[in-house]
Amino acid sequence: MLFCNDVSIICVVQATCATVVALVVALAIFKRIVAPLISRDRSTRHAAVLVLGDVGRSPRMQYHAWSISQLNSLPDAQRDGKKFHVSLVGYRGEKCIPRVHDNPAITLHRFSPLVKPFAKLPFIIWAPIKVVGQIVHLLYMLVIGIPTPEVLLVQTPPAIPSLVVAIVASLICGTRLVVDWHNFGYTILQINLRSATHPFVRIATLYEKFFSKFSHGNLCVTNAMKSWLLQNWGVNAAVLHDQPPDFFHRTSVDEVHRLFTKFEADPKSKLKRALFVSDNTLPQDTLLTTVDKTTGCPLLRTDRPALIVSSTSWTEDEDFGILLDAIVALDSRVASEERTTTNGDGLRFPRVVVVVTGKGPQKAM
Repeated sequence: MLFCNDVSIICVVQATCATVVALVVALAIFKRIVAPLISRDRSTRHAAVLVLGDVGRSPRMQYHAWSISQLNSLPDAQRDGKKFHVSLVGYRGEKCIPRVHDNPAITLHRFSPLVKPFAKLPFIIWAPIKVVGQIVHLLYMLVIGIPTPEVLLVQTPPAIPSLVVAIVASLICGTRLVVDWHNFGYTILQINLRSATHPFVRIATLYEKFFSKFSHGNLCVTNAMKSWLLQNWGVNAAVLHDQPPDFFHRTSVDEVHRLFTKFEADPKSKLKRALFVSDNTLPQDTLLTTVDKTTGCPLLRTDRPALIVSSTSWTEDEDFGILLDAIVALDSRVASEERTTTNGDGLRFPRVVVVVTGKGPQKAM
């Protein structure tokens, strides 16, 4: 026996499904029948990169977009006269790297994520509403909002709903789909819900496993993930390790001095020479550098601290506590070594400064 609330929920679900199906059919008709009648530039080959997240905080996907844009320098592209153009789709947020932001061969299509209207709105109610809104927006963006791509590269997670939307869009547009596996969405949901048997986790697991077989190609970040995907889901992915692009290089002393001089002038900065008091500090000194009195050239300070920089997304699936525990262990060991050292020339550890970058829900904790 169904109560009024149950009937209402069923009606809402049915109406939502009908709306999504109608949207897909309408987009398919437009793309297959109407769009070919509209003249468009045939001298450009298009690719699309989809990130259901802040594009500016997705360096791997930015590098993908930049790498595709560099195909224009290949002899084949120059010979047939067709240029590659990349549509990078994702959320607004941090600014992209200059090679993407200032690249004429890359167009950014950024939009704001859906925001929960009420802070106390339960997850079980908000999650379906958010997913439906994302489906509608992404379908419109991929089918109508950007030029029809030859290939669509999508990042997962999040797999819901970007994976199924990418599959539908690729079928409508006749586009080849490539999935870049960074992690598994169901494991992140399992951590967030603190349950491996939650119905949402089970649904997410089946969803990812089923739709993982519809792509034309797959990438992943480690050999371990490649083996897991093949053994458990029958997905054959190519390993593409994260690696820095060519504009990463060893920082020169001049660059270090210029950077930390800016920190000295910034009232909000904590990376200043006053962090460690020294009687020999000169006005032009920084935390890591000093200036030669004779030549005026910057030099690395002999008493400079060791600087450790690490980034994190501040999410539960990334166990950043490992580094924090290591810092505590290092501090205890240093204190122990210094207590046992009676000779002033004995073993001494450098001071250590740890800088953690990134934004995320657990940063305040």
